[in-house]
Amino acid sequence: MANTVVGYVMVALFSLVLLGIGLYSARGNVVDFDDYSVAGRNVGLGLGIGTLLASWVTASTIIAAPQIAYQLGYLGAIGYAMGGLGLVFFAPMAKRLRRMMPEGTTVTDFFLARYDRKNYYLFMVFFFTLIFMNSAQLPIAAGTLLDVIFDIPYHVGMLAATVPVLIYVLSGGLRASISTDYLQTLGIIVLLLVFVPLVLFTVSPSQIVDGMAAADPATVSLTAPEGLLWALSAVFFLFGLILMLNSFWQRLFSFDEDQVTKAYVIAGIAWAAIPLLTGIFGFVARARGIAVESLNNVAPLVIEQLFPPTLVVAFAVLVYLAFSSSLDTRINGMAVLSAHELYYKHFNPDASNQRMVRAGRIATAVFGVVILTIGWARPALIDIIVVLSPINAAYVPAFVLGVFWKKTSSDAVFVGTLLASLFGIYGTLGPFLGLWQPPDLPINTEYMTTMICFVLSTGIIVGGSLLFPDSYDFDRLASVKSSTSTGEPADD
Repeated sequence: MANTVVGYVMVALFSLVLLGIGLYSARGNVVDFDDYSVAGRNVGLGLGIGTLLASWVTASTIIAAPQIAYQLGYLGAIGYAMGGLGLVFFAPMAKRLRRMMPEGTTVTDFFLARYDRKNYYLFMVFFFTLIFMNSAQLPIAAGTLLDVIFDIPYHVGMLAATVPVLIYVLSGGLRASISTDYLQTLGIIVLLLVFVPLVLFTVSPSQIVDGMAAADPATVSLTAPEGLLWALSAVFFLFGLILMLNSFWQRLFSFDEDQVTKAYVIAGIAWAAIPLLTGIFGFVARARGIAVESLNNVAPLVIEQLFPPTLVVAFAVLVYLAFSSSLDTRINGMAVLSAHELYYKHFNPDASNQRMVRAGRIATAVFGVVILTIGWARPALIDIIVVLSPINAAYVPAFVLGVFWKKTSSDAVFVGTLLASLFGIYGTLGPFLGLWQPPDLPINTEYMTTMICFVLSTGIIVGGSLLFPDSYDFDRLASVKSSTSTGEPADD
């Protein structure tokens, strides 16, 4: 196990670097809430791709992808990689939304303008539940890494990794996040290109395949029922997660309009390679029969057993970069949405830019406390993903049809998303709460629940819209205004 002092030094060093970059980029640039939330709406292609990759390559990607690869083998890693398709699928939507909503800020801007208030409030309930739980994965991954590799107490590691990110996001908002994202993305790519070949030199591909086949033949099969169901359900879950995360909507509104489609497509293709590469850690753990007490520990245990302390520290840097790049994105996304939706729309519609930025900073601090509280109990990352996936899948048709089909009915969307989400919550949490017993099937019923939620929601929305169609005028989306279209500049 690497030296604990080295772990503290690594966290301190990278915290100072990221703090410096984040605070410097924010200095004098946050003049109003648009700067704080969408970085002036002129982010170019290079920074756009970098920030999308950094936002989507999370610490949970590097920790959770090996977990599912350890459990399901090849199809586990392939299914996780389907998240790259989510960004590609979102590209044409992002282009259309950027053109139709030139002053949009949040995902809820779209949902309120496109549908009605009952849909808006229902979405807000599910959205806040999902974003808090999803974001809590990041401190969990950081605390787990520092605990397993450096023997830093889990809760101390959570705090040491999270607090510096909160500080620079508090100061600079999206500008600070995008500036640090670029550095973090380069670091993640370089380190992955080093580690994966090193793993394959240490444990040959033939040894991995033979060991996996001996441990569990299903892990090397491309037709295993449970793996196929995971891969299929992952497409809808991960696409739905992108649609639900405000950080991806912030970025589409922050990009130069001509670069939106290219940024999402290139980032999606590049991201798909990440879980395929990190899945190798799960393959090695399965092939070598490494004792895994907690699924969160798969990747750190493999690295610790295969490599000397210097490379173990380098791997910790990789995960730390992925953690911080994603956490700043999630925090800023939630802070902007909270300030825009809760404070501006419901409490102070005449708020000045200065008050809006202050509200965003307060929301940033609150959000940080909440996700640390959720992560304190140390739940398994893959369990969080599985529990949340039906809600994501249930909302996919509401977003896609709402962007492209004017007949999409608000009433049908409400019924479809509500019933499908409730069914999904019951289906995934029911066994944990003792409400029902999963049948003895060769597939995971939780993955099946995600697919059923997508099909149920789609069927109700399409059927209801055909029977009782709306006739939405998409020009109405142009009326969506930033919460600081007028007002005094922020006194930063």
